[in-house]
Amino acid sequence: MKIRLLLLFVLFQNSIFAQSQPPYIVFEKNNQYGVLDSIGNIIIQPSYQGLDVLKDHHIVANKNDLYGLFDKHLNLIIPFDYDYIQVNESEQLLLVSKNGKYGLLNMKGEVILSIIYEYIANRSLNNTFIIKKGDRYGVVNHKGKIILPTDYESINEYNFNAASKNLYAVRKNGLYGYVNHKNKYVIPPIFTYASNFDSYGLATVNKDDQSAIMTKKGKIVLDYSQHTFNDDHIVTFKQNDLYGVFDKKSQKIIQQPIYESVENFQRDEAIMVKKNGLIGYIDRYGKLIIPCTYQEADNFSEGLAAVLIDGKWGYIDLNNTIVIPNTFIGSVGAFKNNVAVYHRGPVSKYGYTWKQDGLINRKGEIIAQPIYEGITYLFGDKAILVEKGDKFLYDFKTKKKLARLIADDSVYQIQAN
Repeated sequence: MKIRLLLLFVLFQNSIFAQSQPPYIVFEKNNQYGVLDSIGNIIIQPSYQGLDVLKDHHIVANKNDLYGLFDKHLNLIIPFDYDYIQVNESEQLLLVSKNGKYGLLNMKGEVILSIIYEYIANRSLNNTFIIKKGDRYGVVNHKGKIILPTDYESINEYNFNAASKNLYAVRKNGLYGYVNHKNKYVIPPIFTYASNFDSYGLATVNKDDQSAIMTKKGKIVLDYSQHTFNDDHIVTFKQNDLYGVFDKKSQKIIQQPIYESVENFQRDEAIMVKKNGLIGYIDRYGKLIIPCTYQEADNFSEGLAAVLIDGKWGYIDLNNTIVIPNTFIGSVGAFKNNVAVYHRGPVSKYGYTWKQDGLINRKGEIIAQPIYEGITYLFGDKAILVEKGDKFLYDFKTKKKLARLIADDSVYQIQAN
């Protein structure tokens, strides 16, 4: 009888298996789930609708459409009484649902917050959680104490994290302001939108159809019509249909808005910009390091960027030196682990054949011929290959398929170092 492994964490380091392996593997048999140990012994029989192994090796289980929890010794510590269980591992708390209401339990199954709420956010800010009762929102801490009463129309939970320093972006009477953990306004409710503060003490606010970046003291440091947070501290912004660059660390504009576009910032490398329809690159300080001369190009990755010259792709380095000649027709991908995907282009005037993928190395050598529906590099000579809709673990040096992967399996994770 066929058994499918559905949760498999495979760690590769320097092209060999890492020494530390998780003790549990979830498997499926006849549409039921069980657990194997690391050498393949069945330790929980396949009799569950779903199993989720946590980092601390507790297991959330689903049986007969109800959820319970096993501890790391496989003892059932929370019975199958709940419609839903989601784990907040950072706080070691369980978000549970029963009869359409939500509450919080600790990992022993003890009630921390009564199951009476319409919603509880499964993320925490300084050990606090956003809650909803009726149609109003509030905040509770990890011990179940109410910090903000459920008086607000909304509390912004996007990027809800410790950087906000106990300041909550709340909406009341249609406007946002900021209150502290004592439920006192520190910035009055005058905004149509307000984000949470980030680690640089800055937030995004909207007022009178204008957008701005603001400090915790309410000072506006940048007005703009559109922005993108590209890196930890780099912001591209738009003024009068042109883009510039703002540094959140210095709270200063480091490149005035002169570009038609500024693409995503790649950490420690370069920012792709467009001027007069041509592409170049600036550094994190806004200095133009590669002139805007390319018709098409891509972001830098591992020190190389793909550029199009006379209809063919190659790669340049950060000195604007061509290190892989422009010989590739079709398209090429970004380098990852010193390998990039090559999508071979048309063999006729009728267009690209996108089901012809291969791999190239940093020398520009084709190491896997572009003949596959899809290919993803892993490590060494190994890749995941797509052929007629099926996935295979593939050795492209020996051209052998080593194992068939389940095509609809989106659970397994593979990490290449």
